[in-house]
Amino acid sequence: FFSDGPDVSLLLCGGMLDRSRQDVQYLVDHGVPALINEMLLRLLEVKPRQAVPFLCDLLSKQQLRASSTSVQALNDFLRCKEAHLRHKPVFVMGNESADLDSMVSAIAYAFLEYQDHHLHTVPVINIPRHEFVFRAEALWLFESLGMSHDCLTFIDEIDLARFCNDRAAELFLVDHNKLCPRQEHLASMVCGAVDHHVDEHLYTNTCTRRRVIHPSGSACTLVAEAFFEPSCGATLPAALAKMLLATILVDTMDLDPAKLKVTPRDVVAAEKLLGVVAGDDTTAQRAARAALFDTLQKEKYNTARLSVQDSLRKDYKAYKFGPYPVGIASVLDNIHDLVAKDPANFSSVCDSFCTQNQILGLIIMCAYFVEREFRREIVVIQAGSDEAGSFYQKLVGSLEAQADLDLKPMNRKVWPATAVNGSCYSQGNTAFSRKKLSPLLEKCFQ
Repeated sequence: FFSDGPDVSLLLCGGMLDRSRQDVQYLVDHGVPALINEMLLRLLEVKPRQAVPFLCDLLSKQQLRASSTSVQALNDFLRCKEAHLRHKPVFVMGNESADLDSMVSAIAYAFLEYQDHHLHTVPVINIPRHEFVFRAEALWLFESLGMSHDCLTFIDEIDLARFCNDRAAELFLVDHNKLCPRQEHLASMVCGAVDHHVDEHLYTNTCTRRRVIHPSGSACTLVAEAFFEPSCGATLPAALAKMLLATILVDTMDLDPAKLKVTPRDVVAAEKLLGVVAGDDTTAQRAARAALFDTLQKEKYNTARLSVQDSLRKDYKAYKFGPYPVGIASVLDNIHDLVAKDPANFSSVCDSFCTQNQILGLIIMCAYFVEREFRREIVVIQAGSDEAGSFYQKLVGSLEAQADLDLKPMNRKVWPATAVNGSCYSQGNTAFSRKKLSPLLEKCFQ
């Protein structure tokens, strides 16, 4: 039947769609999944009204059953995006920093809800596609597992506002439970959340689905727990288990209690995921865990290809401290190396970045290693407007008042004297990440 090629098969499938659903069921049950998938994409163009209602559903379930232990199940799910959009989709979206935790938790939770409750879920990566290249550890992880990131949906490829206005979709939040200022217009779509940050107690009137907000080192821990619930009907492919495990290890610094990020639930989730990834052999588990963490750390801190602007955009979040818009960029370089990327234009790049993001001040949180010692620095940069001057003084004062940070002013020679108007500190307490710092600063401006 398939030996004549996809063109002939397409015509025959078209005829079958006109004849009966039983024929289509037979085709899906006995066909070649890869070829069927190609035909599905073409049928969506030729006969979308007939193909979409049942062929995609049959196809995806058949493929997921046939390859539930491999990455193919995940790729097949992602390829069904266009068909899911024709129903009432549930978008699963991480926060705007789009770090590994946000990306993997969105993909994994969307996959879980599709399998478990047959929702038409679409994971959304909350950055434009062209910024994905900055996520070196995610690129390596996805490619090493054979997951096709070409099938992912990025925020610039979907008009969520249109779905919101038409009330034609729902939005499920992972790795955050408060929409960023630029996405507050989507609030009426929010139907649930899985997050490990401080509970903002928002969207309670619209949350009709799961709402799990618990402290943990990683949002992926909470997603993994959902897979391991006794009532869960979803199958966890080994490739997806490895993605979840990798993220938990990165977020908790390999489950190191000394870093003050890991919780007991992270440890339990990681142990269960290791069982899926490496089996019951403890030696194999230790080797798999060490290799995974070491490689991801190497990739995560590889910044050689990034410009100053790329470094600022890579892991950026917008905030409002009282009435003041401010941005916090997490950068995987020390300030000296960051400035050295473009010392002549460092000031203008920072000023343009503030203007583009409409912020009065920029906080750069530098995180890096010297040999195997983890270090942090904080840089506060003033935007060019008159209003920014008074805000800058308040912001610097608020930072310096946080004794727990253990800040020490750094030598101004780390950048040229005319490079930028700002302050730079070494941060003695390296346990203070952006997640811990931002709530403290918000309180200072209330």
